[in-house]
Amino acid sequence: MQRWPTLLVLLCALSIVGVGSAAKATPLKGIYGTQIKSSNAGLSGTWLINFVADGTYVVVKEPKAKVLLIGGSSTVSGHRVTLVDKVGPLRCTGKSATGTYSWTITGKSLKFTRVKDTCDGRPLVFASSTWTKIG
Repeated sequence: MQRWPTLLVLLCALSIVGVGSAAKATPLKGIYGTQIKSSNAGLSGTWLINFVADGTYVVVKEPKAKVLLIGGSSTVSGHRVTLVDKVGPLRCTGKSATGTYSWTITGKSLKFTRVKDTCDGRPLVFASSTWTKIG
């Protein structure tokens, strides 16, 4: 798997979402990957998420990592993160656009646990496995 082209795509995708400025950088900053194995072929594969310092995030899936699937903003308060999907074909919309998760980081491993999320797809991707920091 070639990581550098994927990482560049993630960085470019952030310009689509619209990177803003924030008073405090997110502790989730970085690029994380996870492998999802599912009977649903659309879910199975390597997923990547990039959190930038201001909380903006983008989600892509390899091997088609050049396609922005979800982009949005996040706010961290303690060990809870609120995600708000804004763009992308797999984004959650309406009241389901916002989801809240608790998170823990141990070494390079990031784990999300759903607190409140009415979106059908986001918990399957975010909370289904452990994410590993790759960048």
